[in-house]
Amino acid sequence: EFLLSVEKSLEENDIELQIVGIGDTTAARNFCDFTGLSPEKLCIDPNGDLHRDLKLHSGPNFDVPEGVSDDVIKFFLRQLPGGVPTDEDQLRPVGNAWLNYLAMCAGIGAPGTLPEI
Repeated sequence: EFLLSVEKSLEENDIELQIVGIGDTTAARNFCDFTGLSPEKLCIDPNGDLHRDLKLHSGPNFDVPEGVSDDVIKFFLRQLPGGVPTDEDQLRPVGNAWLNYLAMCAGIGAPGTLPEI
């Protein structure tokens, strides 16, 4: 949001705004609708590979316990943006991503995140 507020100044100084986000096309569209960002300025990293390669904070690296059924994961994912992934193989990775994201928002496994939020 901050970068969008100074986008004109960035352009005046020949700085091209390009944002990389983790997620799918639905999440990207929702993000652009919410922030007003032009979709051309958003690159999607569906699996967070770039973030891992750059060794950015990924949270505490929790996994949804194997004892938690896929139906329970689907129930929780239906409550969150993006919902249940259409690719069944992505169910647990997406569930793990949300678990780690929510933990990071609570300040677990990501130093400095809580004050930033």
